[in-house]
Amino acid sequence: MRKHILLFPFVVLFLAACGGTVSQPQAEKSATGQLQPRFTASAPTASVAVAQAKPAAVPSDPIGAFTYTMLPHAEDAAQTLGVDPAIIIAHAGLESGWGKKPIRFADGRDSYNLFSLKAYDSWTGDTVKIRTTEYLGGRKVKKTETFRAYPSFQAAFEDYASLLANNQRYAKALGQGDNAKGFAQALHKGGYATDPRYVSKFANVTKKVRRISDRMSA
Repeated sequence: MRKHILLFPFVVLFLAACGGTVSQPQAEKSATGQLQPRFTASAPTASVAVAQAKPAAVPSDPIGAFTYTMLPHAEDAAQTLGVDPAIIIAHAGLESGWGKKPIRFADGRDSYNLFSLKAYDSWTGDTVKIRTTEYLGGRKVKKTETFRAYPSFQAAFEDYASLLANNQRYAKALGQGDNAKGFAQALHKGGYATDPRYVSKFANVTKKVRRISDRMSA
């Protein structure tokens, strides 16, 4: 035993000279609260890279990219109106050409008005005038109309949901769930759109959006 004690300091010096380390006892608490000795590893700990989930890539097609961008806003509006978010995105996409035909100010600024909401006398926010196409008696007519302008897409979705929820003309559009055709018919009858093919266009576009949103949530 005495020889072992005498040799220990020389072992420590030898390991130190070679770049090694000697584990030192440390105390840690056991489950009962008592201090128990433990030893730390003498070898250096290798760094471990933590894998982080990458966000889903933005789809390259116009409908997919638009759906990806607008889905968070559409979910809030859909909850207010009692419909599938795909219906809200389809409506915004149909009115704005999937964001490729925005209503802009003369200086090029975006009005963020994805739903082509017009500014009537009750509207107190910003406005923008543009040439647009209306259907009168089944015929296309070019007119200059005044539209609402917003500071952001979020504001546009909020105003859209508020308008439909509080206007008796569109009462039958509420609570339609995933019934895109029923929703579009209620809008058309309420005077929201004048295109005679509006309902069929709306229903077909919603199917495309729903397929994309389902893939995104899978």
